[in-house]
Amino acid sequence: MSVSITYCMQWNYQQKAVSLAEAIKSTISADAELIKGSKGVFDVTVNGEKIFSKDDTGRFPRNEEIVSQLLIAAVKQKLENETSDL
Repeated sequence: MSVSITYCMQWNYQQKAVSLAEAIKSTISADAELIKGSKGVFDVTVNGEKIFSKDDTGRFPRNEEIVSQLLIAAVKQKLENETSDL
C-alpha cells in the first residue's frame, strides 16, 4: 500500500503531516511519504487515489479517520488478492 501526505510548508503543516504519518506507521506498519507542497494543501493519497483533501473539506483530517480508511483499503486489497487467486 502506497500512502502519501502532501502538506503546505508555508503554513507550517509539517507537524500535522508527521503526526499522521506516525499514526499510520504505528497502526498499520505502512510508511507514508511526506511531500512538501504550498497554497495550504493537505492531501492524503493511497495507491494514487486521493482519500482526503483539506481543500475539499475545509478542515484537517483526524488521524483516526485516515487510519480507519487505510485499514478498510487494506482489507479490500487482501480480499481482492484472495479472490483473484481462486
